[in-house]
Amino acid sequence: MLRKISKINYRYISVLMLGLISFPLILLKVQGESPPNQVSLIQFLQKKDEPPPDLGDKGAPVGRVQGGPRSPNNCPHIQPPLTAIVPSILEPSLLTLVWGTTIKSSPSLWFYVPYSPRDVESSKLIIWDGVADRRKHQPVYQGNVTLEATPGIIRLSLVDKIKLEDNQKYHWYLSVSLKCNPQDDIGVNGWVWIDKEKLNALTPTLAGKSKQEQAFILAQEGIWQDAFTLAVENSPADWQKLLMDIDLHDIVREKVVDCCSLVE
Repeated sequence: MLRKISKINYRYISVLMLGLISFPLILLKVQGESPPNQVSLIQFLQKKDEPPPDLGDKGAPVGRVQGGPRSPNNCPHIQPPLTAIVPSILEPSLLTLVWGTTIKSSPSLWFYVPYSPRDVESSKLIIWDGVADRRKHQPVYQGNVTLEATPGIIRLSLVDKIKLEDNQKYHWYLSVSLKCNPQDDIGVNGWVWIDKEKLNALTPTLAGKSKQEQAFILAQEGIWQDAFTLAVENSPADWQKLLMDIDLHDIVREKVVDCCSLVE
């Protein structure tokens, strides 16, 4: 009888020990499949105490969140709306300034597009020169945007499309025409330019640094376009933190989609 009980206890202890040994391995496997939220230390610093940039004709409308008809006929109300992923500052005059600087001649522009490709009639990106008198503005680039895999955060790379000149400000417009109301485009617009002073100062500093290190440095220096691009290429935690730094909390949980192409 004692021998039989001993065998039962031995088997029970063996199963228990095997379970205890396996538990950490199971836990590690589960954690590997769904890693905990990471905390990013990246910080975008926009020097708000400095005078705002001279963007020429102050009458030119700008906006990083969907403009045009808010609730077009036959179109559903979608939130978050079409959004340009770029900083904005509200001046005391209630004029909103929307811009991001770069140290690249062909940077990337980023947007959140809430529409499925099947709901879009057409989409265009137009870039104008920064002549002070907007009546004399000339388009320097225009391309059709081929949307794929949206809704989501998209990247429009200007590589092989246009080269920005130093000391020249450019006004970009992204417009979207929906099939439910093709007569009225909706859109967002803002400014981009090369920060020549930062380009000269940061080039030696960035040499030999990893993408994450470069993103941290550029964010600290207020170079939005390149900091965000590098963050997306490196770490979800970093680009999500940057979105919060510029008060775009409503698209932090949206996905970055492999999209889109510019066709001239």
